Order: sequence, then structure tokens, then C-alpha cells
Amino acid sequence: MKAVTELTMLSQNDVELPEADLEQFEQMINALENLEDVQNVYHNVDLGE
Repeated sequence: MKAVTELTMLSQNDVELPEADLEQFEQMINALENLEDVQNVYHNVDLGE
């Protein structure tokens, strides 16, 4: 059995965006995640998930 350790970023304070800005924010996160050179995208926006 092989143990794996990962480092991740956890926000201490989440923020809520106005409904009008949420769609644009999600599009930006999706665009960043789709970039080949990007491995992880971290943010502190509460997406209600």
C-alpha cells in the first residue's frame, strides 16, 4: 500500500458574490481550469455546493 500526501489551499473566509456576478465568475474559473498549464484553481467564493 502506497501513501499519498497532497497539499491543498483551504480558505479561511468564504465570500458570496451577487447573483449577477456568479455566472461570469464560473466562466472565468472554467476558462482557467481548461488551460493546459494550470494544475489547480483555488478561490474563496461560496458556490453553494
